[in-house]
Amino acid sequence: MKKWKCTVCNHIHPGDEPVSVCPVCGADKSFFVEVTVGESLQAEAVEKEQVSATQTEEKQASGGERKWRCTVCGYIHTGDAPPANCPICGVDSSFFEEVTDSETSDEVPEEIIPAAEETIQAERPVPAQQAPKQFGLLGKLIINHHLHPISVHTPNGVLPIVLVFLALGMFFSYGALEKASFFNLIVVFLSMPAVLFTGYVAWQMKYRGAFTTIFKVKIVCAAIVAVLTSILVFWRIIDANIAFSGDTGSWIYLGVVGVDLAAAGVAGHIGGKLVMGK
Repeated sequence: MKKWKCTVCNHIHPGDEPVSVCPVCGADKSFFVEVTVGESLQAEAVEKEQVSATQTEEKQASGGERKWRCTVCGYIHTGDAPPANCPICGVDSSFFEEVTDSETSDEVPEEIIPAAEETIQAERPVPAQQAPKQFGLLGKLIINHHLHPISVHTPNGVLPIVLVFLALGMFFSYGALEKASFFNLIVVFLSMPAVLFTGYVAWQMKYRGAFTTIFKVKIVCAAIVAVLTSILVFWRIIDANIAFSGDTGSWIYLGVVGVDLAAAGVAGHIGGKLVMGK
């Protein structure tokens, strides 16, 4: 029998043809590829190992416990009732739905929902039927190809270079380093529209626009990065010697770069928590 793998969430479907819609992430059949013999054997080995681990956990558990899934981030909670708040994204218990036995066996493979208590599934996308439709094909591309996590690597990776080059340039009075810092800052400035737009689409489609504390902090940090980066770029354009003026303005300029980097770091940490579930 053939096996088909969803290229969005890696769900494996056995059958002569792929399913019309992936039961895990909602992608249509065009996102399925046929699994080769080698990949099939590897997938079966991983599945057996995960099923074995699941059975072991079930034997250790008291048995018969209910499972609840956060419809925003996919976190799985085991217990008689859903938690008051999701430990990952912070939404209240009204956002949880009970995972039935049929859903566990038919809709979501066992390797996607382990039986261990408080297992985290933040990477799992919201099912297509629950996601907003206003972004159309562009929204699907942003979610399916993880364009927001890709785009945020620019400010998160380049802003440390901006700060280090600026500090070294100021300390050694070396203009080339300060200029390199400014050019890297321009790269961050140009990347921010893509970062903000893809972040908004991901928030609406993947996390249903949940406005909890963790998302509020992430939104505020993203706004701080966008505003401070813009200020720094235009400040440097207006006063090309701001870093070497020798007065309080130089240190304020350096401090603003530090705050800019800190805000990007906090936003990146929260994004990593949502994606990795830790």
